[in-house]
Amino acid sequence: MITKIHIENLGLIANAECEFLSGFTVITGETGAGKSFFCKAVEMGMGARLSKLPSEKTIVEVEAFDHIFRRIADAQKSRFFIDDIPESLEFAQNIIEGRFFFHRQHDTHFLSSSAAPVALLDDAMGEKELQKKFSAAFSEWKKQKKIQEGLEKDYEKQKEHEAFWRFSLEQMQDISFTQEQIAEAEAVIIQEAENQKIYEAIAPALQALSHADVCALSLLQTAEDHLKKIDSDFEKPIAQMTMQIAEIVKTLEKTCPTPSGESEKSKLFLANIQKWCKQHSVVNAHMLLEKKQKLMYNLENIETIAQGILSQQKKVDECYALAFSFAKTLSEKRKIYIPYFEATIQKSCQALGMPPAQFSVLIHPTELCSSGIENIDFLFSANQNQALLPLAQVASGGEKSRIMLALYQFTPENSVIIFDEIDTGVSGSIAEKMAKFMHFLSEKRQIIAISHLAQIAAHADHHIVVQKTHFTDKTITTLKTLEENEKIDAIAQLISGNEITDEARNNAKKLLEK
Repeated sequence: MITKIHIENLGLIANAECEFLSGFTVITGETGAGKSFFCKAVEMGMGARLSKLPSEKTIVEVEAFDHIFRRIADAQKSRFFIDDIPESLEFAQNIIEGRFFFHRQHDTHFLSSSAAPVALLDDAMGEKELQKKFSAAFSEWKKQKKIQEGLEKDYEKQKEHEAFWRFSLEQMQDISFTQEQIAEAEAVIIQEAENQKIYEAIAPALQALSHADVCALSLLQTAEDHLKKIDSDFEKPIAQMTMQIAEIVKTLEKTCPTPSGESEKSKLFLANIQKWCKQHSVVNAHMLLEKKQKLMYNLENIETIAQGILSQQKKVDECYALAFSFAKTLSEKRKIYIPYFEATIQKSCQALGMPPAQFSVLIHPTELCSSGIENIDFLFSANQNQALLPLAQVASGGEKSRIMLALYQFTPENSVIIFDEIDTGVSGSIAEKMAKFMHFLSEKRQIIAISHLAQIAAHADHHIVVQKTHFTDKTITTLKTLEENEKIDAIAQLISGNEITDEARNNAKKLLEK
């Protein structure tokens, strides 16, 4: 339960502190006194996210569920502590989940939404673990199904290009080379060019020395033959020169390269590559190879995606089977629980001033969806001999408020419920019946109700008044817990306004006596 709240610098509340007891507590105050700041303070203190940071430093401390929740916020940041230890807001929500319920002024409108019946029925049923398992399994199925749809969409998109890719690849079937082959061909051409330079330099020398009809060797040989006839001294030097030139010729013959024709093959090879590049609209051989590899990858990827779809379909089916099994179990439990739920709500409606009211739960079987394998409607009739119709269409605002109040009896025992003007739209005897029902709820829960109605205040165990005091330079809101002898005037003020009459006091006493 909530035992204490401390508030600093929140709206009109400069510094206020209030203790709470078990049972039924009512909070009243004139319009504009600052009751909404109390509501905001509780939400801040219990870990609600802030849509807007306060302009000045604000501190809210709530003692609840054997913990101290503290929120410190200013224009720059918000900090949250539990028992003086910095904690996340999610951690706070884990502590209060299923133990703290806040009915805001407009929450009754939730009854008119299509999601309300199944959510309210499941909350009442209390199968939290089963609901979590189904929700997780359903989310996983949706996730895997989305992945599958993405694969199928990608597959269809790829299939649109398949024929063009196959045709393009067929046109490139003759293209088969590697970067190493290109490098080798270029090296051959360069080497052949170097060899040609060497050949062009050595060949004429060989021609002059030994390869022509009239060459140096033959002339020296002729000279040597003539000198032998006269036994000349010049014969030996000429013979030595002939031998030297013969050695030079041998060396040059070994050095001079022989044209191999490999250069022409390499040039043809590179010319073909250039032709292919032009034919397939790329700049160089590297891009040509990339294009072919890309075509091959695209075609292989189509098969990969197809295999992926089959594998993903298996995963989707497994996730669906798990989600469906949880949904089926949930459906079976709902069907068992619904008669009790219907009877309890109908009985509560009668206790809340709607004796002829009828209430029923209608199940619509459906494909697997976020609510399971069925959608649910609440049917309602406030009048005798009136057909049951969807509650959202036929219930008035006051009737919805009472049905909403009746639903809170399904909250766990020892929980805390704060009602922010759930009695809007009702008065008189109906308000008194709602007050009695809140008191009934408070027997096993802590109930805190913010109200303008005297009937509600009269049935409360404890009464807190939100008071607004005007000073010369500012207006301050305070929270005051009333003593027993102060309750009569507070309730009388709710009846007659600021000017409390004797008649209002007498009515207040009568309400308190009830």
